[in-house]
Amino acid sequence: MKRLLSYLFLLVLCPTLSIAQDDAFKAANKAYTDGLYSQAAEQYEALLTSGTRSAAIYYNLGNARFRMGELGQAILNYERAHLLDPTDQEIQENIDFAYSKTEDHIEPLPQFFVVRWWNGLTGLLGANAWLIIAILSVLLFAVACAIFVLSRSYNTRKTFFIVSLAALLLAILCSALFASALSQRNGDNHAIVTAPMAEVMSSPDSGSVNKFILHEGTKVTITDNVEQWVKITIADGNKGWLQATDITTIIP
Repeated sequence: MKRLLSYLFLLVLCPTLSIAQDDAFKAANKAYTDGLYSQAAEQYEALLTSGTRSAAIYYNLGNARFRMGELGQAILNYERAHLLDPTDQEIQENIDFAYSKTEDHIEPLPQFFVVRWWNGLTGLLGANAWLIIAILSVLLFAVACAIFVLSRSYNTRKTFFIVSLAALLLAILCSALFASALSQRNGDNHAIVTAPMAEVMSSPDSGSVNKFILHEGTKVTITDNVEQWVKITIADGNKGWLQATDITTIIP
């Protein structure tokens, strides 16, 4: 049922208030709904090239690429949409559905539960949201401190001492989550295999040993690069080198 719902999401374009009235965006959406997926993809790409970036454009471009049978490009654009709006459930559903269609089913290494918990908490909201909550918590801390200092009532001072302490702890936590989310967004070194097939070699040399093969849509982590070669790690910990042209980084 979940996969069926995800497939239905692929058929429904994502609207956005910030660009809903934009003629180019509306024209691209019209091309998509008319079944002109290649034309729609070109128009979404043109919007991105012009500097208009939003989760909605990447999401809709991912839908168009998926309908064109370009699984790697579809996943790439879903991931880019997710970076801009990590709280959007439809984007996450489409990412999960698209990955289920990839040929490489790689079992990820287990994560320490604290790391898994922290990453999950970081991903609940975007960096901007955590920053806003941190700022509001600091303001609440300042107000509570002022009331604590100025009040002559013991009960009031006790109450606002507790409030100020809670606000301070919340501000510290949200600041740490903001830094974590910002680091994940700006320091992201992930890429998607966009070539139909990529040979992973033991060294940055076409004459070296072929360790394994990856297919379109697989997510990799870039750890090094040498000229036209990149060193990658996949979810199960296996490493190797492949041609830089076989992958596209998630951050444009």
